[in-house]
Amino acid sequence: MSRFVNLKNETALRVWVIGLTLAGVSLASCTAPALPTASPPPTLATVALTYYQTPSPDPLQPTALPSATTLPSATPTPQTHTVQAGETLLGIAIQYGIRVEELSAANPSVLANFLSVGQVLVIPQAEGGQPLLQAVTPTPLALGVPLWQCQAITGGGQTCLAWLENPYNQPLANLAVQVQLGEQVQVVIPALNVLGQGERVPLLTQFSHAGGAVHSQWLSAGDGQAVAEQWLRLTVSEQQIAMQEESWQAQVSLHNESPNAVQAVRLVVSWVGAKDELLGFRVVDDAQILPANEVRTYQASVFLPSGQAPIRVEVLAEGKK
Repeated sequence: MSRFVNLKNETALRVWVIGLTLAGVSLASCTAPALPTASPPPTLATVALTYYQTPSPDPLQPTALPSATTLPSATPTPQTHTVQAGETLLGIAIQYGIRVEELSAANPSVLANFLSVGQVLVIPQAEGGQPLLQAVTPTPLALGVPLWQCQAITGGGQTCLAWLENPYNQPLANLAVQVQLGEQVQVVIPALNVLGQGERVPLLTQFSHAGGAVHSQWLSAGDGQAVAEQWLRLTVSEQQIAMQEESWQAQVSLHNESPNAVQAVRLVVSWVGAKDELLGFRVVDDAQILPANEVRTYQASVFLPSGQAPIRVEVLAEGKK
């Protein structure tokens, strides 16, 4: 039974293999038709391009322009001022409407505190090329006008003295007074930079012609708080007055009570008569440093007319911080 089955299966297998073989022969005999061959594209003729360049215009040659002729600038004729008796450098600067620094720079050899009568000063042009002021327009201020005491001098003319007082409860600075006798006009500046509350300082002016009333009015006066911060009022620790030969001598000791040294010292010594009148004064400058808490002694003298005898001296002194 089992052998029959095996033969049967073997026979079926052979039949299946033969069928596949015949089928393969049949498939092999069928050949696919040949595809048409694509023709190559026609070759385009190469055309040589010719490049044309627009010619650049020739650069223009610059034409030389005639150079402008430089005219020489006109040199202004320097203005001068001849120092008169009683004038100061600051007063002259105010008179011409310029700053005292400009006047000093134009006259480097001139010492501000040692002007000589007849000395010629160069008056510079104000900053910015502004024309110089030939006169200062006075501005009346709410201050008392100094009362002048004048006395004739040998050779003609007269010398006038006055007290300048500060009635306010604050320091004053930038003080200037205009004094006039006939057609003669003077600008008088105090010797000190700051005038403290209740203080007074002497003024001096001279005129070439005597006679007539002297009139004065304020040119300027301002709050001296800022200036007072730069100048220290020095203490007078001792003073003596004596007559020696033809002059009156004063010996003054100044004490720097501040904790810092001062760079320069200026003191004004005034000789006062029995009626509180101003007889004369001297200004003393000391460029030496005065150390803190030190005392320095100064001497000054003045010649007074016969019959004038001072009873005391008044001293004001300031130091540059």
